[in-house]
Amino acid sequence: MDTLFKYNMEMLAYMYRFDAKRAFYFYPEASDNVDRDLWLNQGSSFENDVTARKDICLTKHGLIIPQHVESYKEFLEQISISESRFVGILK
Repeated sequence: MDTLFKYNMEMLAYMYRFDAKRAFYFYPEASDNVDRDLWLNQGSSFENDVTARKDICLTKHGLIIPQHVESYKEFLEQISISESRFVGILK
């Protein structure tokens, strides 16, 4: 089993266990990346009677880390944009 897939499924299992409906996996990203929503039971095939739950979701979101900046001030400006984008998906 793919390690990343296993990790994602473990996170969703913990969400289910603790009755969490929404969670975010936040990680550093070097380039623009699209958010990915993972739903509980998505991709499960146990006896072909399992369907994805549309009420429990983990969103993976990469925070874009500025790579080629000339100053700390420019870094702060660019990281602020990335943080605003992240906050926007929380709403």
